[in-house]
Amino acid sequence: MRQLLLALALAGLSLPAVHAADSATPSGRAAAVTARSPIEQWVLDGALAYNADPDVRNAFRDILLRQAEQKNATARYIAGVLYRLGHAHPAKLVPQNLDKSREYLLAAALDGMHAATFKLAEVEYQAGRYAEAMDWAQVHMHYLREQPGFDPRDAKGAAALISRIAERLGTVEHETIRQRTITLLDRYGATIEAAHQARQATSPPPPQLQIPGGKRRVSGLSHTAVPPTESGNAEFYIAVDHEGRVSRFWLLDGGADGAFAETFAPIVRRSRFNPSKPGDAPRVALVPFAYLDRSYELQQR
Repeated sequence: MRQLLLALALAGLSLPAVHAADSATPSGRAAAVTARSPIEQWVLDGALAYNADPDVRNAFRDILLRQAEQKNATARYIAGVLYRLGHAHPAKLVPQNLDKSREYLLAAALDGMHAATFKLAEVEYQAGRYAEAMDWAQVHMHYLREQPGFDPRDAKGAAALISRIAERLGTVEHETIRQRTITLLDRYGATIEAAHQARQATSPPPPQLQIPGGKRRVSGLSHTAVPPTESGNAEFYIAVDHEGRVSRFWLLDGGADGAFAETFAPIVRRSRFNPSKPGDAPRVALVPFAYLDRSYELQQR
């Protein structure tokens, strides 16, 4: 029988790592940075900014959804996140559609993106399907624990989600949750693991983050954006120059309210990565920031 550690108070968020970029650029657009793919280039050029030109946003939406249909894993992941948030996202690219979000995020997970399992748990929680939310949260924790050098401190984002799911579920036997999670892993696990290994084999090793002081208090949070005891994660696409400084960044996911994640913008600007060689292409990263009880931690990758 598959071995599985049940996580009721400990879980986390795993996201695509920082990677070296190539020269792909959308046709007809001047690139602010050199990104790995046309999708990322549009993100970094500002298509997800709340104040982006409407024509730019609409063009990005069209190419994003087209590439998602063409089985681009990154496009599927982004589309799944945007459909979950709907117009709560500052860019307001698509209306909320949890069915489409579930479809794209499951496809991204089967493409080997472990982060999509966490997002699937969020979708199911938002849809009121709490048993399914717990299933995916446990699957995510399973993959998180399997990562080399797993640190429980990297598991706070999903720990908070699991706690919220458990409150909604009420009294459920741990063995019931365990067996449901094993069933889900038996159904999808082999595909997810094989695709993940293939992605790892073709991706260059990521540079390490330089954590600026670890846990920090966040000042100026809006009391209307999220309850004071709420927790979750913000997620930013960023561009990193060869000195390790953040040159550009755009919000992808800010939990239930995109405005709340905008609070993290000064933190993103201050974040630092290890430097690369002068003249190297800019690096592109999708970076998670976990927030818990109005403090934050930049997640080590």
